[in-house]
Amino acid sequence: MANDKKAYIKILEGRYKNEIIPIQFNPKEYSLEKTNEFQDKPLLTLQALKSSYQKASEGDFTIDLLFDSTDTGKSVHELIEPLKKITTMDEDLHAPPPCLFVWKDAVFKGVVTKVTKKFVYFFEDGTPARARITLTLKSFKTQKEIETETIKNSADVSKKRIFKEGDNLWILAYREYGDTSYWKFIAEVNNIFNPLEIEPGTEIILPKREK
Repeated sequence: MANDKKAYIKILEGRYKNEIIPIQFNPKEYSLEKTNEFQDKPLLTLQALKSSYQKASEGDFTIDLLFDSTDTGKSVHELIEPLKKITTMDEDLHAPPPCLFVWKDAVFKGVVTKVTKKFVYFFEDGTPARARITLTLKSFKTQKEIETETIKNSADVSKKRIFKEGDNLWILAYREYGDTSYWKFIAEVNNIFNPLEIEPGTEIILPKREK
């Protein structure tokens, strides 16, 4: 079992599935990007902000790792060699394998998209003895996880929308349920008596589609 105080990388699929790559030194820092996606329109008002927001996306995970072989007198290449299993093409997958970076509560699942090696110390004969490795990983999800997210965001889950200029119940019904006739369903749930007199900014409940 991996030491829960030391960072490690676990390979999730492919030829080396379930293999653990230990990290020699815990990282001093790492970065994780989060991106909020909006429709392409000016965000001048709070109403525009609400109506144009689409979703949050997980961005790249970047981590700097240090490897040092000065106490052994050997090349640091021996320590960083295992990283090739996640930075190069897996023969079974024909792509780099998805992996899991774990360090206590920090867990990120992704695929390495970029690796940078910087050798910063050498023995007298020129053999590299210390290296800084920067890994950039892009978020990875299994098909099951994607399907679960799709279900959560599907028309079988109640949602709320802010009615904006140019909207009408027929458009909302088509976007949400793929059928304009569902406008009556939306109107009934929201106690709308005249669908032509809905003020922009009104919160509209889009209920679960009945089977």
